[in-house]
Amino acid sequence: MLENACLNLRRNLSKPQAEVDKLQGDADEIVVALIMDKKKKQSVDAKVAKAQLHAYEVLSEHVEDAKPSVDGFETMIEKMVKGGAEGSDYKRSALLNKNQQIDDRYKELLNSAVD
Repeated sequence: MLENACLNLRRNLSKPQAEVDKLQGDADEIVVALIMDKKKKQSVDAKVAKAQLHAYEVLSEHVEDAKPSVDGFETMIEKMVKGGAEGSDYKRSALLNKNQQIDDRYKELLNSAVD
C-alpha cells in the first residue's frame, strides 16, 4: 500500500498544477499508509505486553492465594509442636523442619514469580 502511494505521488509530481488535488490525495494516502504501518507494529507489541502483564497478574494471584494455606500449615505445625507430648523431641524437630521447608518453598515461589 505504501509503495503504491509513493509511486502515484512520483507520477503526479511531473504533471501540471491542475493536478494539485490529486497530489494532495496521494500525499494523504501516504500519510494514512504510514500511520497504519506504525499502528500495526505498535498494536502487536501492545498485545504481547498486555498478554504478558495478564499472565503475570494471574501468576501473582495464584501465589497470593497460596499464602493463607502456607500460614495455616505453619500455625497448625506450631500448635502441634506446643501441644506435643513429653519425650517427642524427634517429632518436634521433624515438624519444625517441615515448617521451615514449607516457608522456604513459598519464598522460592514468590521469588520465581517476581522474576
